[in-house]
Amino acid sequence: MKFCNNLLKSIHYIRKNGVLSLTVLILRIIFFSFYQTKFNTSSGLYLGRGFFVTGKRNIYLGSNFRAGVGLRLEAISEYGEQYFSPSIKIGKNVTFNDYIHIGCVDSIEIGDNVLLASKIFISDHNHGYYSGDESSLHQSPEIPPADRNLSYSPVCIEENVWIGEFVSILPGSHIGRGSVIGANSVVNGRIPEYSIAVGSPACVVKTYDFSKKQWRPLDSYEKEKLE
Repeated sequence: MKFCNNLLKSIHYIRKNGVLSLTVLILRIIFFSFYQTKFNTSSGLYLGRGFFVTGKRNIYLGSNFRAGVGLRLEAISEYGEQYFSPSIKIGKNVTFNDYIHIGCVDSIEIGDNVLLASKIFISDHNHGYYSGDESSLHQSPEIPPADRNLSYSPVCIEENVWIGEFVSILPGSHIGRGSVIGANSVVNGRIPEYSIAVGSPACVVKTYDFSKKQWRPLDSYEKEKLE
């Protein structure tokens, strides 16, 4: 019965799209079935054209992962004389649109049901040290940026987060469950759950009120707590 159903579906597809389209579809299924073995992933993998991936064995993709064109995923184990144990973990039913760049030397986690718009940059590392009390670690501007040691801090994006176009998410950032990051924002810190944050650096402008079932602006007390 299952074979007959699949045969009927194939005949319908040929009538609608032609033999060439069916051939391309079959080749894509074979390609992604093979590529799933290269990642720590299960079913439903789809990557658009022009993707670039390094450190596949340190990348964990949940089921039904979808990415548009130009995806760049980098789990970096070595840079200069530095060695790392990177981990990129992406949950179930995550969708990336076009030209997403993720660079990891430590840890980047993305929860289930996260949606990313296009042209988004996420990184857990930086070229050089520029803050903290250990001034001996600070990098001189006379050192070429590519030669500076990488500093790093984990990044976490929890479940059901929606990230708008052209957003940058920097090392040490944590975005809480159900939050929204507005287009062109730069996240450099913690965004509470169920919040809408915009700007550079991104600041919370609204929170979800479950009792009223609506998004509302922050009151003065809430703003003061976040500052």
